[in-house]
Amino acid sequence: MDKITEDKEVWIEVMMREELEMIPDTKSALAKAGVTFLSFVVVGFVPLSVYVWDFTSPLSVNLFLVSGGLTSLAFVGIGWLKSLVLQTSRWQSILETLLLGALAALLAYGVGSVLESWLRA
Repeated sequence: MDKITEDKEVWIEVMMREELEMIPDTKSALAKAGVTFLSFVVVGFVPLSVYVWDFTSPLSVNLFLVSGGLTSLAFVGIGWLKSLVLQTSRWQSILETLLLGALAALLAYGVGSVLESWLRA
């Protein structure tokens, strides 16, 4: 143990790898930022896709409900992927992501409703 702790860098690497079961992050911050941005763009387009489709070719369905359903499916997919990456319970991760997404959507809807009422006044 004394030999390992002599060199601080070696000691930190051993602790991360063997004791904490962590590995150093070797991925580029720019690459991770790019993937995050692309993910936000792709998943953020899901609720809008129904309205874009309706604009190009009118649909005879409740666009809000279809958009909400597709967005819920997107959140289920994100939760499932999150469970794979973090190696956690699949159902817990899916429910957590779905509930957080629903709360964020309700908050955004509420803020939009308040702003609309202020602008119309």
